[in-house]
Amino acid sequence: MPDSLDSVWTRLEAWLSTHLLPVVARDTPGATLGHILRPGLSEAAVAAAETTFGFSFPADFRASLLRHDGAVFWPGTEDFLTLAAAWEDTRMRRELLAEQTTGPEVVVDGVRQVWWDAGWWSLNSDGGGNGLVLDARPPAGGVAGQVLDFDHETTDRPRRHASFMAYLEDVLARLDSGWYVASEWLTARNLLAPDHPEYTEDDYATWLARQPRP
Repeated sequence: MPDSLDSVWTRLEAWLSTHLLPVVARDTPGATLGHILRPGLSEAAVAAAETTFGFSFPADFRASLLRHDGAVFWPGTEDFLTLAAAWEDTRMRRELLAEQTTGPEVVVDGVRQVWWDAGWWSLNSDGGGNGLVLDARPPAGGVAGQVLDFDHETTDRPRRHASFMAYLEDVLARLDSGWYVASEWLTARNLLAPDHPEYTEDDYATWLARQPRP
């Protein structure tokens, strides 16, 4: 695993152990970090998934899978998908894509503005059919491994992060800033109940700008 990715995962593990694990342990006495982050996969398992997918995973995502195969609790989503669950999600969307009539390709800022593309891989799920996807075959102007926002009701596909590594760094920054609150799961402050003492109507950028500087 590259040093920078290893460092980010070490810090993520430390945060989750300190802040979220005690919450999980209230309902599951004796819980360990393994109740939050799933164990990594073998090189052979990752290679087999790439063969099934038809594209190679970016190096940072591939290395990450060797450390953790998804998570049960994950910031900003219901589930950080396992490789097996991600393939089922990806396969289902490919099947739905095959039933659709496609028009001329539209590319905006290096991202295909389509409902689904064969080179996309599901990363997480919000429980409502939406989430982030990894782009393994971007068009001209795109970056292999860029992370896109997928909303099943539209074909607007904004790029959220230039790489999987950048996505993990953003998750870590939001955790370190206090944006996510550990309760039953990790919840963004603007999604807490309005009567929660840490609730805010602001989005992340606005809330962060209002925080006192160290």
